[in-house]
Amino acid sequence: MRLFGSKHRLQLEIISKTLRKMSLLAAASTLLCACWDAEQRPEGFVRLSLSQSLRSLDPIDATDYSSQLVLSQIYETLISYENTQASSDRRKLKPQLLEKMPTYSDRGKKVHLSLRKNVFFHDHAAFKKSNGRGRKLVAGDIVYSWKRLWLSSQSSSDSRAFFSKIVGLSKWREGVKSGSIRFDDDIEGLIATDEQNLELEFSEPFRQFELLLTQVMTAPVPFEALAESPKALNLTSVGTGPYKLKSADLESQILLEKNESYWGSVENNGVEFYKMSDSQPRWLNFMKGELDWITVDEETSMTAYEGGQLQPAVKEMGISEVTVNSPDIVYLAFNMEDAVVGRSRALRQAISMSIDRNAILSSVYMNLGSEAHGPIPIGVEGFRSDFKNPYSTRDLEKAKELLAKAGYNDEHPVPTLTIESLSDAANRRFAEVFKSQLKEVGIEVKISLNSWPELVRKQKQKEGQIYGPIAWIADYLDPANIFQLFLSSEESPGLNVSNYNNYEFDRLFRKSLKEEGRSERTEVYEKMLEIIIEDSPWVFLVHRKIRYLVHPWISNFSPDRVDLSFIKNAKVDLGVKKNQKQSLFRR
Repeated sequence: MRLFGSKHRLQLEIISKTLRKMSLLAAASTLLCACWDAEQRPEGFVRLSLSQSLRSLDPIDATDYSSQLVLSQIYETLISYENTQASSDRRKLKPQLLEKMPTYSDRGKKVHLSLRKNVFFHDHAAFKKSNGRGRKLVAGDIVYSWKRLWLSSQSSSDSRAFFSKIVGLSKWREGVKSGSIRFDDDIEGLIATDEQNLELEFSEPFRQFELLLTQVMTAPVPFEALAESPKALNLTSVGTGPYKLKSADLESQILLEKNESYWGSVENNGVEFYKMSDSQPRWLNFMKGELDWITVDEETSMTAYEGGQLQPAVKEMGISEVTVNSPDIVYLAFNMEDAVVGRSRALRQAISMSIDRNAILSSVYMNLGSEAHGPIPIGVEGFRSDFKNPYSTRDLEKAKELLAKAGYNDEHPVPTLTIESLSDAANRRFAEVFKSQLKEVGIEVKISLNSWPELVRKQKQKEGQIYGPIAWIADYLDPANIFQLFLSSEESPGLNVSNYNNYEFDRLFRKSLKEEGRSERTEVYEKMLEIIIEDSPWVFLVHRKIRYLVHPWISNFSPDRVDLSFIKNAKVDLGVKKNQKQSLFRR
């Protein structure tokens, strides 16, 4: 079959257009093969791109999406998510490394955990006693790993809340830091009673406990892997997951092989990750069949789509689309310590009412998403599709009324505001749209473009007026993971980059953690939401959707933005792949 006949000229034009934009075709081809001898490159591997390099292979450092995606293939958590949702806003949990879900006593303060019996760590040179053969996962590994996480600087607000409630753990931590207690000393509320079982005791019930155990940073690691250096896992990995590390260059490529001793099922032979921060090489390598699926960004959309629909020639190649909700919120954050935006609630509300979110969805996010009226993402408990934020609907006349209420008019205009944004194309486009929209109500905006490290530094040092757009992807599906971003205890250099401070909000947040009944929690969440909306430390922009393009040789593809271990379920049909790639380049 000739794919480049007259019927398929558009397909050739698509590929040729990309090739003209990127003249380094040979270099790109070499990139994906540099790690293997050409004759030894294994088949049946899933080949994917990463938008950024990893700084570490240690699960406690997995704070960005690329790191979490890679490390979720190597490490496993005690609890994971079911593949289907039981309702629109509450997804069921399931045991993963646990034999069954936790059991509770003493009104939820005491917890019993029982591990699976057939789980082993990957083979690794760290296991010297067994000549490199991976040993069985035991309860002591959980205790060791949680102690290590609690001592690390990467502990999030969520994990600190969890660990601080384990009886004796905070005392142990302070003792280890002061030198009065050894790392190996027992903790009253965290005991491995035997190889399979653990007993936990909380100072008070902690509802988010099970949700926190879905995060890869809580995954068990063996003490042997860190015996020679506490930083050893920066460059190597020893987990229990479906794949084991073959090789890693954190700046360019990471190769994972199927774990033949895995307790579950794996439908492919491994995963190859390649760092490609730019859209063009991703699209080129996807069209060459060197990547099995990619996410659609603006540049890909301009080439592969016409009028919002996938080009017919792309469809005829067997390439399909899969679109999923991302449990995220994209927002602007006001620096509440700034002398202008931080001191005027009416000004912040006016800015929010000046923004056309549909225009932003169209010009920046390819219409993949929906307007946001609050911080809670779609799919998270507390999200309401019928809720309308009065300040999230564009109304220029009301915006001008709010500006007048704030004391601004033609004679006393709002001082020129500065938005701190990233320098990539999408963020530049957003900043320009934001600038033009605010100009319609008489507000002048200066755009300050930053690298990622520069923007983080400014946020941590409380420099700047407006930051964004910022995207927060829920680590787990509970409002606490979002509402923590408004806590006064998390102000910069913490997660609260807006430096928002409201005593009543903080009090309600603490109360929400203790509420067991869903109706009682919902009541608290609504009060917290009311406070946030009226104070307006953020401008809520959009909730995104993620669209994938997938080659026809991939089946059983069910992407998941929460449970990132979905890659193990993807099947690679080598026969279809060989025929498709041969047909693609037959002239």
